[in-house]
Amino acid sequence: SGVPGVVNLPAGVSGTVTVVGGELRLTVTQPPYTEWIHSNQVGGMTALSVFVMGWFRKGLSWPARLNIAMGVLTVGSVVGLAMMPMLVIPELQRWAIYSTPLIFIAYFLTFLRGAPGVLADTGVGAFVKALIYAFVLLLLIGIGGILIGAIAIGYATYRLNAGV
Repeated sequence: SGVPGVVNLPAGVSGTVTVVGGELRLTVTQPPYTEWIHSNQVGGMTALSVFVMGWFRKGLSWPARLNIAMGVLTVGSVVGLAMMPMLVIPELQRWAIYSTPLIFIAYFLTFLRGAPGVLADTGVGAFVKALIYAFVLLLLIGIGGILIGAIAIGYATYRLNAGV
């Protein structure tokens, strides 16, 4: 029971409707606290990787572990952000499948470069630890993505059922 050409959104939800190539596209604006939840959840999940470094070198201080973890994450984030056009430009979307392996390689090479002498005593040890760290880091990021998805689905379900 709406006015033709007008989209009725649930109370508290704002958004815009545009016509693109004859299709209606709805863009819903997220509440500001969702950005806070997302950034803290992602930061918390990736910060768990400092425990992995504790397996590698027991005597390494917590600030040093966190510093190394954030350095590795920064390189992976730069690589990930550089690949964002693959998700936006239709002609490049077929290459998006390579984004996760490239981020894995960035994590691996960054850790491998910094590990000798700090987290590993030999080149083979650094190689194995870099593989383990890159895998665990991607695993933590995947778990974080699943949690964010579950939170988003729960919130969307709550909003859709509000007032019912």
